[in-house]
Order: sequence, then structure tokens, then C-alpha cells
Amino acid sequence: SWMLNITASLKLEVNFFNYHLMVFEPIIDEWLLAFQLEMKDNPKTQISLRSPDPLSITLSYSLVHTLTTTFTALANDFMGKTKEKIDIGTDFYPLWICNKTGLSVEFAVQTSDSDALLDRIKVQPNDRIPLILSAQQTMGRTVHT
Repeated sequence: SWMLNITASLKLEVNFFNYHLMVFEPIIDEWLLAFQLEMKDNPKTQISLRSPDPLSITLSYSLVHTLTTTFTALANDFMGKTKEKIDIGTDFYPLWICNKTGLSVEFAVQTSDSDALLDRIKVQPNDRIPLILSAQQTMGRTVHT
């Protein structure tokens, strides 16, 4: 005679970024789910899912708008309906400098292991440029303005 008993728990929290308010908003507040699996030598298997709290899902106008625009853009791109093709290699960067000051901004990047500054870069008002750093430069970087 044998018996297998597995117990696990999961704490779930889901947020999305509301780009109109520039904050993360909850879709699912913190929710706890307990899972239990019990197997015996007879052909019976028992699976149990329990939560002490009800699952609360928040559907806001901002979330629905974000999902709608995202899925529409993805569908249009997949179906070839976009006017311009995006080159992942050149159009997507993890860091951008966006100048919304109304003045010209000049900056340089310095690596932590060197006193030498890289070339100074000037960004005009209402312009944006990608900040392209090597793997060495992204670790412990200092930005001078």
C-alpha cells in the first residue's frame, strides 16, 4: 500500500501599467490559492483547490483600452496592415532619452571603472534618442548632464 500527498500554495498578484496616469494598477489584488493532490494505491486521485478569499478581478476603462489597442496593433502587424515595418534590431532599445524640457539638453555617460566620459550627446527640445550602452557600460553607470 502506498500514498502520495503533495501540497503547494500560490500567491498571485497581477498589475498593468496605466500609461495615462503613469502608474501600475491592480488587475488581481494579492490572492492566495492552495493546491493539494492525494494519490493512493487504489485508482482514486483527489485534487483540491482552495482559497480563503474570493478572486477579485478589476476591469477598468484604462485596462480595457490598453488591451484593445495592444491586441489591435498586434493583429494589424500580424496581418501586414501596418504602414511601416518595425526592425527589432534598430527600433527597440531599453533606454531612451526624451527631452520635454523645452531647452536643449546635453549629456555624457561615464563607466564606473573609468574617469573618461563618452562623447557628449545633445538632445533638442521635444526630441528623443536611444541611449545605446554596451554591457560593460550598463553596470554601475553614471549619467552626467
